Amino acid sequence: MAKFPRDCPECHTPLGKARVLKTGNVRCSECDFVIAPVREDDDSGARIQAKPGPARTAAKPPVKKQRREEDDSPPVRKGNGLLIGLVCGGVALGLLLLLCAGGGAAMYFTRSQQANVAAQQLAPTQQVMAQAPVGKPNPGPANGGPPPVVPQPPKDPIKADGGALPLAELKAASVYVKARSGDLGSSGSGFVFRAQGDAVYVVTNHHVVTPPDVRIIGPGRPFRGFVAPFSEFTVVFRSGTPQEQSLKAVLVGDDKDADLAVLKVTGVNDPPRPIDCTQTPKLVETMTVLAFGFPFGAALDPKQKNPAITVTKGTVSSLRLNGEELSDVQLSLDLNPGNSGGPVVDEKGTLIGVAVAKIKNSNIGYAIPVHKLDRLMEGRVEPPGPVTTSTTQGQTQVRAIARVSDPLGKLRNLTLLYGPADELKPPTRGKDGWEMLAGAKSSPLKIEAAVAATVLALTPPTKGSLNILAQVSYENGSGRTVYTEPRTLTVAAPGTNAPPVGPNPTVPAAPEDLTGMLADLKGADEGARLRAASLLALRPPAERRAEFKQALQPLLTSTDELTRAAAVRALAACDPKDAPAALVKLLDDSSFLVRTAVFDVLKERPDVQYAGVVVARLSGTDAIFASEVLKAMGPAAEPTVVPLLKSRDSQVRFQVYLILKEIGSAASVTPLNEALRANPVEGPLVRSALTSVRERVPLTKEEWPAALEDLKSADATRRTYAVRRVAATPPVAERRADLVPRLESLLNDQSAEARAAAAKALGRWAGKDAVPTLVKRLDGFDPTMHAETMDALAETKDEAGVKAIAKRLTDIHDRAKASKVLRTLDAGVVEKAVLPLLTSTDWMTRTEVCKVLGEVGGRDSIEPLEKLAKENDFMSGPATAQALATVKERVGGGDK
Repeated sequence: MAKFPRDCPECHTPLGKARVLKTGNVRCSECDFVIAPVREDDDSGARIQAKPGPARTAAKPPVKKQRREEDDSPPVRKGNGLLIGLVCGGVALGLLLLLCAGGGAAMYFTRSQQANVAAQQLAPTQQVMAQAPVGKPNPGPANGGPPPVVPQPPKDPIKADGGALPLAELKAASVYVKARSGDLGSSGSGFVFRAQGDAVYVVTNHHVVTPPDVRIIGPGRPFRGFVAPFSEFTVVFRSGTPQEQSLKAVLVGDDKDADLAVLKVTGVNDPPRPIDCTQTPKLVETMTVLAFGFPFGAALDPKQKNPAITVTKGTVSSLRLNGEELSDVQLSLDLNPGNSGGPVVDEKGTLIGVAVAKIKNSNIGYAIPVHKLDRLMEGRVEPPGPVTTSTTQGQTQVRAIARVSDPLGKLRNLTLLYGPADELKPPTRGKDGWEMLAGAKSSPLKIEAAVAATVLALTPPTKGSLNILAQVSYENGSGRTVYTEPRTLTVAAPGTNAPPVGPNPTVPAAPEDLTGMLADLKGADEGARLRAASLLALRPPAERRAEFKQALQPLLTSTDELTRAAAVRALAACDPKDAPAALVKLLDDSSFLVRTAVFDVLKERPDVQYAGVVVARLSGTDAIFASEVLKAMGPAAEPTVVPLLKSRDSQVRFQVYLILKEIGSAASVTPLNEALRANPVEGPLVRSALTSVRERVPLTKEEWPAALEDLKSADATRRTYAVRRVAATPPVAERRADLVPRLESLLNDQSAEARAAAAKALGRWAGKDAVPTLVKRLDGFDPTMHAETMDALAETKDEAGVKAIAKRLTDIHDRAKASKVLRTLDAGVVEKAVLPLLTSTDWMTRTEVCKVLGEVGGRDSIEPLEKLAKENDFMSGPATAQALATVKERVGGGDK
């Protein structure tokens, strides 16, 4: 039987309050030595020296000394010649990193395709204390007896489970990540890092969940474009398997410098065991590693709704250092677009890094080391951002914000230090970070979503502006007090705005800007024309649109493909109604960028009269984009698509199967059956399309008895299929009384798909009588159920249902779906339902409400929007200004 010594063999401190580790060892609270248990007949007491903890940090030996003592690899020798070589090599390496192994797997652009997208590179490191590797435990007593019995400590519900995972569990813990905002999307990989209650935390790369920066450069006129951040995140667990589950996620942590991000997901069925991140494996060149991920996204597994995981084997080829800190793990391993964010583990299943990039046309990949992930989990606050002034009921407030990344809610004591810039001495930056801003006032910061905000005790100037020096102080998860870089912020007089940080392209252009843009469009400077068209696409004018449409026409025949693509988007923004007819001819353009821009316009404004032109592009590089346009056209495009089931081109047939799977009706059943007989090799694709199509076919009189029995079946697949058939069937009065109670009971089904289908069926069969029941189903957390419920409520067209949908704008999981549904309903009813939300304390809710009002708002929206605009709120201000201009144009005439 194993036991522990009474006292620490190193410092002789009693071990009564020593911390029990997951390995079964204990850590001394005084000196941080780790002691292994011994047998009762052995009094020696084995020990393991762990990395220094809080009690030993000040006295720890230099990192270099620890590295040489605990690492068998030879030390790095430095010399002038070698140093120069390393510097040159680093520059060359930076130039070679042109291909990021992440979000590009399914990245496509609708507003800035014409721009040069900045390539993702390895993130720069920060100056931090190096993390030494943990020493190896003593295998057992020195006398060669059997190894000691290791007691199992209780499972920590917050930290990841220790110990190696078998291959099946490593695959289950690796997830497929999708991010999108409107028609801009990305996909990559991720993995389960921690599980806490019903919440699962997933790690991925920053560039997977963030659109790339857009830069359009004209001679002497640099412009940094703006792409709206992704607003919808989906994590697919056990992707490509029968147990697959897709759930909405929330971005709770983000570090651009380290290229890491954390998503939080709730409602996971049988959450996977987290990948072990608690150990610090000893990294040695040539050691074997495995990478888990989804290279090339859905393109690698087109037969599935979501791709199956790919496991790639390789080795560690180099350990790249930044000073004394491990900066990057270089791998001899074939990472590809879509692998980004996936785990790289050793042969024991312990995490060694996060896949991030590769060198183009090589077998060299890179992983972010684990200690950077640990740092992200401690929480961080960025330097303070802009300051805004607002007047409410005669009182003027000065508000400052700072961006927060706090995945696990560890941050404490967030405070803004500030004072007049001409009176305070800027602090200096030392070895361990920035010093404190001395002599400053302090104001506590309150975290709201991803932003911390506070109201300052300042009186804004009556005119002009006032500069203040500001710094954020906070305590991170390790208990360390951090001071951010100080920033000079501008406090503007009420009624004006301080210059925003970064671009703000959603604000409509001022009249003087319009004159300059028109001049640039008509000029001979190609760079100026490109820049003006790009700005115009992002900021369509509220007036003088006829002049802009005329000025853009010559750009459609420019010799520069970037200019032509920008002109396509600009023309669509200035003339949304008639632009498709003028642009569809450009589907024959030689430039892929131009054709993609046209496809985006046709998808945003689907019109079946262009179906014949689009189906001709269902092969080659345009196939996916043409397919998306036809899906957007809906069932009206079906007659044009079905004949292509007999195409000799397998790629065309493949796209037709996918299109009919989404839009096909009963008219597609017979042609699909014929295709099944003609192309048996493509059977899985055809049968998948047939199943989806049949679910949308109304039940016949003969099929009703079997369907009613299937509603009570123990098989979830049969129940789901039956309830979807019921939902597709027009209501029959004599069946309603018996059917509605069955559908209501299915709202509590164990299958999420069955519950969602039941909500849709209930809305159709019970009509307005189902509204109270459906409204209750919008409570709690169930994004999939909520999405179908909102569709069902929309079908009833009941005012109470519209109000319930409007309330979902306040929930980050349902916001995008609610906004989309509301835009399809009666404008007057929607306007009335969403206007009260303009006073929400959540700036994201206010922003989404402004977007909805921009499409449905009438005269009643003008005064509330004007009131909100006067508050000069930096966060929702751009959306407010855009909505106000659009509504005024719609109800007040203007140049169209």
